[in-house]
Parts: sequence; C-alpha cells; structure tokens
Amino acid sequence: MTKALLASKELHEALMSHPLIIEYKKYKEIINSNPIYKQIDLELRTMQKEIVNNYSEDLVNEYKRKKEEYLSNEIVSKYLSLKEEVNNLLNTLQEIINDNL
Repeated sequence: MTKALLASKELHEALMSHPLIIEYKKYKEIINSNPIYKQIDLELRTMQKEIVNNYSEDLVNEYKRKKEEYLSNEIVSKYLSLKEEVNNLLNTLQEIINDNL
C-alpha cells in the first residue's frame, strides 16, 4: 500500500471514530429514517418553488412560519449544529492538507 493510501485510510478511520462524527451520523440517521422530517423538508422545498413561481406575502409568511417551526425542533436543531461542526472540521482538515502539499 502506498504511503498516501495508508495515510488516507488512517485519516478515514480516525474521522469515523471521532465522537463528533459518531454523534452527527446518529442524528443524520434519525432525520433520514423519520418520515415526518422528510415530509416537512419536502413541503418546505415545494413552498420555495411556489414562492419563486407565484410570489405572495401569505405564502412567504407561511413558509417562514413552517421553516422556523422545523428548525426549532430539538433533533433538527442538534443535527444542523452537528452538521456545521463536521463541515468546519472537514474544512480545517482540507486547509491543513492543502498547506502541506
């Protein structure tokens, strides 16, 4: 195995066992396996399209209300927070790798 492949495998294993990644994956599974979250996400996306095609203040207000309600859900909020932390971690790793090339 080449040095780069070995380093890549070690990094992957380290990431997959990192507590942040483990917790993120747990919440991602909860979100993805629950039809209620999928339905709300679909409704919000549909409303976005409707707003673009048929703008109305009522529709925008309804969208804002529904989105705020969705984002205030404890599980969704925790998932999005973890997702942001994971993205920050991955961006930091990418910067470190790029700086050392």
